[in-house]
Amino acid sequence: MILPLAEENLRQFWAHSKPSSISAHWYFEQIAGIATALSYIHNDLVTPDSRPVSGFHMDLKPENILIGKDGLAARSTWKISDFGCSHMKPRESSLELPPHPGLGTYEPPECQLDLPQSQAYDIWSLGCILLECVVWLMNGSGAIEAFAEDRLKDVELSGNIFKDDYFFTLEFNGSLKPFRAITRPAVIKRIQDLNSDPNCSEAIFELLYLIRDGLLQVDQSRRLKANYLSHRLELIHNTAKRLLEPDPQSISHSTSDAQVTEIKDRTRNGNDLGL
Repeated sequence: MILPLAEENLRQFWAHSKPSSISAHWYFEQIAGIATALSYIHNDLVTPDSRPVSGFHMDLKPENILIGKDGLAARSTWKISDFGCSHMKPRESSLELPPHPGLGTYEPPECQLDLPQSQAYDIWSLGCILLECVVWLMNGSGAIEAFAEDRLKDVELSGNIFKDDYFFTLEFNGSLKPFRAITRPAVIKRIQDLNSDPNCSEAIFELLYLIRDGLLQVDQSRRLKANYLSHRLELIHNTAKRLLEPDPQSISHSTSDAQVTEIKDRTRNGNDLGL
């Protein structure tokens, strides 16, 4: 697969950029665009012979969100990349995948609980990324590292012999086999702290509420579908636009179409995604 040259990935962007140097409107626009692209992967893919299929990315993380210039947008856009772990299934088939190991920090609880997996895997992963997006926007790159350390300390305090920085915590019943998972306390506390920050805007508050109640749900059946998530994030983007850049002349066109076009270009050849 040949992809357009990217300037950097989201992790690198966070590391060298300062929140004060970017347009918050642009930032929320990119968040909404990534959700729109994920909705396209989940709901709108077709094979070269026009058969509808449902996609599962299965490895969303900041390193797999590339940032680069796009001919359809005046500024850089975020794009989902790296479909090496993705799956495709015929639209009319069951949208469950058999249990299989996850890929680290951004994997959902079902990976460790040996449960069947679904497109909700991607929703959990995106929830983790979006929470880090807010942490960076509010407090900068150092706060993302501190947040990871807080999640690791939670594991150490619990006495769990397995050290990780997941966004969930496993609970054991006297054996080495976990019987359930909960949202990690450091994640809950971080959301609460961000909500209570005097600089928490209406748009950020709405995004944190969405992450907590619609994305980082241990029960995968309670996570939002990608198409509804895309709609909600576009509303939050509009809130940010209204609050931050009230002059219509200063608002650029949404980049969501550019991000979806990028996904279409990459998936036009079904072999790119294992079809």
